[in-house]
Amino acid sequence: MRILFFMSHSGYGRNFEWTLRELAERGHEVHLVFDKDKGLGGLIAGLEREYPGLSVGPGPEIPLDDWSTVAKAWRIWLDYLRYLDSVFDEAPKLRARGGRRVPAGLRSPTAWLARQFPRAFRVFRTACERAHAGFPLSIAVREFVERHSPDLMVITPLLEMASPQPEYLRVGRGVGLPTCVPVASWDNLTTKGLIHDAPDLLTVWNDAQATEAESLHDVAPDRIEVTGAVAYDHWFGWEPTDDRASFCESLGLDPLAPFVLYVGSSSFIAPDEADVALRWVTGLRAANGGRLADLQVLVRPHPQNPMRGQAREHLERLDRVAIHPPKGANPMDAETRSEYFDSIHHCAAVLGVNTSALLEASIVDRPVHTVLEPGYADTQNGTLHFRHLLPENGGMLQVAATVDELAAAISSSLAAGRTASGHNAGFVTRFIRPGGLDRACSPLLAERIEGLFGRAEGTPARVPLGCRVLGLPIATIGRLYLKLVPVAIAVRHGLVHGARGLSRRVVGRVRWLRRRVARVTRRSVRRLAGPLGLEGVIWRRKQMRDLRLRMEALTDSGRPVIAGPFLGEIGFELLYWIPFLRWIAREYPKIGEQLVVVSRGGPRNWYAPLAGRYVDAFELLEPQELTGRRVGLKQRQSASELDLAAELAALASARLGIERAAELPPDALWALYYRNVKREQNAYARAVEAGGATRPGLHSVYRTFEPPPLGPLKGVLPRGDFVAVRFYFRPSFPDTEANRRLAASLIEALSQRTQVVLLNNGMELDEHRDLEVDRDSSITVIHPHMTAADNLEVQSIAISRAKGFLGTYGGLAYLPPHYGVPSVSLLEVAEAVKPWHLALAEAIFSGSPWGSIDVLSTSEERLSERVLELLGPGASGDASTYTARATENAGG
Repeated sequence: MRILFFMSHSGYGRNFEWTLRELAERGHEVHLVFDKDKGLGGLIAGLEREYPGLSVGPGPEIPLDDWSTVAKAWRIWLDYLRYLDSVFDEAPKLRARGGRRVPAGLRSPTAWLARQFPRAFRVFRTACERAHAGFPLSIAVREFVERHSPDLMVITPLLEMASPQPEYLRVGRGVGLPTCVPVASWDNLTTKGLIHDAPDLLTVWNDAQATEAESLHDVAPDRIEVTGAVAYDHWFGWEPTDDRASFCESLGLDPLAPFVLYVGSSSFIAPDEADVALRWVTGLRAANGGRLADLQVLVRPHPQNPMRGQAREHLERLDRVAIHPPKGANPMDAETRSEYFDSIHHCAAVLGVNTSALLEASIVDRPVHTVLEPGYADTQNGTLHFRHLLPENGGMLQVAATVDELAAAISSSLAAGRTASGHNAGFVTRFIRPGGLDRACSPLLAERIEGLFGRAEGTPARVPLGCRVLGLPIATIGRLYLKLVPVAIAVRHGLVHGARGLSRRVVGRVRWLRRRVARVTRRSVRRLAGPLGLEGVIWRRKQMRDLRLRMEALTDSGRPVIAGPFLGEIGFELLYWIPFLRWIAREYPKIGEQLVVVSRGGPRNWYAPLAGRYVDAFELLEPQELTGRRVGLKQRQSASELDLAAELAALASARLGIERAAELPPDALWALYYRNVKREQNAYARAVEAGGATRPGLHSVYRTFEPPPLGPLKGVLPRGDFVAVRFYFRPSFPDTEANRRLAASLIEALSQRTQVVLLNNGMELDEHRDLEVDRDSSITVIHPHMTAADNLEVQSIAISRAKGFLGTYGGLAYLPPHYGVPSVSLLEVAEAVKPWHLALAEAIFSGSPWGSIDVLSTSEERLSERVLELLGPGASGDASTYTARATENAGG
C-alpha cells in the first residue's frame, strides 16, 4: 500500500517516528511530504536510510492565483470566527492569536457581530463554513496527488492556522482517496485552527480529545478512533543511560540530595519565564521557615524559549541550581532523548507552567507540580488543554495557588520519595494509553490506517449544491482579484497620471507647457548623458537626494528607529545590510543612536557596537511559525512580506515599550542595491577602499567583528586548534550522493589531522538541509547548546575561535573572515550564484586583519589535498592568534 504522509515540517517526525517505523516494517511504501521545508532533519534522514520503502519530498508548489490561495485566506477568517465562540471567552490570548492574521477592518466588525448578536453570528459562521465547502479544489494540489498516485493520504497536524494542509485533505476527499488525520499533540484540537472538512478517520489520544473533536470541530463520532498518544510510545519501559551519581556530578549537583526539575514552557505560554523560575526557586527556599533552603533545582529551558536577561543571570549565580542544557534542547536523537529522560528519571519532582514535559513526567511517575501564576492566567486556566491536567478533571497535576502552597506540596513529594503516590497512574491510563499501559499506541494507529484503506468506498466526496452556490462566486471573485491585482495597479497608475494631466490642462495651459518643457529637457539630458559618460553621475545624484530625504525624515522624527526586520540570507546581511547600517550611522549619527535592530538567530554580535538594542524575531514569533511564513513568502503562499515585517516591527516595539517607532526596513537598501548592480555588476566591489579593520565602500562601511564571549560553549569547544565545518545543500551545492560522499570524505580526512567542530544547528529554520555525518572523538557537535533564537550567535562563537572554516559556499562562508578566520568553501553549480557577491567578498577580505576566502569547485583535481593545504596542520595563518584561541578554549 502506498501512503502519502503529509507533515507540516520534519519536526513532527518526533511525534510519529514509531508509527512510520511500524508502517515501513509492515511493508508499506510511505512518501513523506513537508510543507515548510525540504525536511531532512537528523531523525527523518536516519529513517529514510534505514527503510528503503520510506521516501521524502517537498510539498506542491502552489501559484498565487490558485484556488487554494483564496480558500486559505477564507480559512484564516473562519479560524478566527471559531475563537469568537463563547467557549473561548476565558482564553483571550488564544483569541488574540487567532485574529492576528485577520485585517483589522474585518476583525473588528466580526467581533462586534459575535458580541452583540450571538445567534446571528452562529448562522453567519455556518454560512461561511458552507461557502468554504463549495470552493473549487486546488489545481496544483490535485496534480501533485495524482502524480504520486497514493492508495490513501495521512495528514498531520492539519490544524495549524494559515496552513495549506486543509487543501490537501479537500483534494484527497474530492478525488475519492481515503484520508486520515492523526492528532499530533495534546493541545492541537483547542489551540490551533478548525477541522473544516472531516477526514474519513480522525485518530485521537483519548476520550477527552474525542469529545473536543465532536463539540469544537463537528466531527461525527463514527469518524473518530481513540489510539492513544503515539508520540510517547518510547517513554514506556525506558531505562536511564547514566546512573544518578554520574548524572548529578556532571551538572555540579549533590548526588546524595534530591533535586527538583523545572521544565520550561514555550514563549507563547511563558514569555518571561526566567523571572518566574527565579521567583519560584527563591520563594521555595524561603517558605515555611526555610525548610527547603538547601533545595537543589535543575532548570531545563524550553528549546524554543531560552531564558534570558538579569533573572537568568541571578539563577546561574544561585548555589545548588543548574541550568542544562543552557539553551534547552529538542530531544530528536538518541543522545538528547536519553539526557532528557535521565533528567526526569533522577529528579524527585517536576515543576512547570504549562508544557508537554508535565505529561512526560507523569509517564515516568514523578510528582508534577505547578503554581497558578497570576500573570499567566491566560495561558494556564485560560487554555482548554491545561484543564485536562487539573485534579478535578482527572489530571495528575498538583496545583498550588501560591509559592508557599507549592513549598508544602514539594515537601510532601520529597518525603514520599520519587514516585507520585498514585497521582499519575489514572491520568496516564486515561489520557496517554487508554488501551492499556502495556499496549503500544503506534501499532494500533498503523492498524487503523490499514483498516481505513479496506473500508473506504473510494468515491469522491459529494459537495451539496447549496455549498457550491455559496462558495463558487466567492472563490471566483477572490481568484479574479488575485489575477487582476497587477492589472489593477497598472490601471490605477494610469488613471492617476491621466487625472493629473487633466488637472493641469484645467488649471492652465501655461503650467502644462512648463512641465512638458521640463520633461523634454530631462529626457534630452539623459540622452546626452550616455555618450558623455554622465548617466551614472546623474542617477547617483538623484539616488543620494532620495536617500538623504528619507534619512532626514528619520532624524527629524526623534523616535527610535526599527532597523529591519532582516529575515533574508546571511550573505546579504553580512555583505550589504550591516555595512549599509554602519554607513547610515556614520553619515547620520542621530539615527545611529536611535537604532533598534531586529534580526533572527541571535547575530547581535555582528551589529556591535552599532545598535544598543537588539530584538530577535524568533523571540517574537514561535520559530516554527516564523520559519513557515518565511518559506511561504518564497513560495508566494503566505501573507505578504510587508505584513510579516510590520507585524514583527510592532511586536518588537511592544516588547521594548516603544509607543511609536520609525522604521528603516531592508527595502531602503534593496532599491540602491538593485540599481547599482544593474548599472554595473561589480559596483560594490570596485568601491571598496583599502584599509585595515574598517573599510569604506559604496553606501557601506565594512568592519571586522570582535569575538563574542564563550557563553554556552564554555567547556564545550576542543582544547587547541580546530576547524569549524558546516555543509548544507542548496542549488549551488545540490543534495546528490556524490556531494554527500565528497563532503563526508573531506570531514573525515580533516578530522584525522585536527579537531573538527560541526556547526549544524539540528533545526529546520530555512529551506537548506545540513549534511549529517558520522562522528568520532575528534568531532565535536554544538547543536545541543543552540536554540532558534541564538543559533547564529553560537555558530559565531565557534567560528571566531577556529583556525579555519570549511563548508558550502553560501552566506555562512562570508562570516569567518570577519573574525580573521580563513574560509574555504565548495561550489558545484557556478550558475546558481551571483559572481558579484564573491567579487565583493574578495575585495573586503583582502589583507590583515581580515581572514581569506577561497571558493573551490567540486570538480577541482586534488581537491582534498588543496583543502588540507589550506586548513590542515601547517596551514598559513597567524600563529599567535591561534595560540590565543587555543588558550581561551582550554581555559573554558
